[in-house]
Amino acid sequence: DAALGITGVVHQGPGSGAGDVAHLPVPDSTVVCPCGRSGCLEATASNTAMARTAVRRGIVPWADAFLVVDAAAAGDRRADRLLRERARAVGRATALLLDVLNPDLVVVTEHASLTNPEYLEEIRGAAVDHSHVCRDPERIVSPHAGTAVLPVAAGAVVLNPLFRSPLAASVR
Repeated sequence: DAALGITGVVHQGPGSGAGDVAHLPVPDSTVVCPCGRSGCLEATASNTAMARTAVRRGIVPWADAFLVVDAAAAGDRRADRLLRERARAVGRATALLLDVLNPDLVVVTEHASLTNPEYLEEIRGAAVDHSHVCRDPERIVSPHAGTAVLPVAAGAVVLNPLFRSPLAASVR
């Protein structure tokens, strides 16, 4: 998923959805997606896709992305290599977003990069290599919430009206 903040307001498109990045094309990826196309971000770099690849490569016994992150943290070079591959795929997709939107900041919530800054550097490197507008990789960051980013993000969207206009929200 995606969220877009414009002048301090979280954009909520139709159905309160800001966007979906699952089917962004990942340059150089030929992985077939359930949607029928190949090279989609979801099919290439989602937790599910990465965990299945880890099982096929014998890195973990069952498809669990968190096991792959744990294996890399424990020193498994195969897990580390897979997480770096994933980070580069995320970085290539991030480059597309940078080129289309040219935002001041991109907050990446890819789990491995939340636990190990080396993976964030892989994302940044691939984004800069593939973007036409981004030459400042420091604008690609991990969220301050760390691994608690998803519940914090959900709460931020719900609380946004209160923070934007506290008096109007309290009257309702």
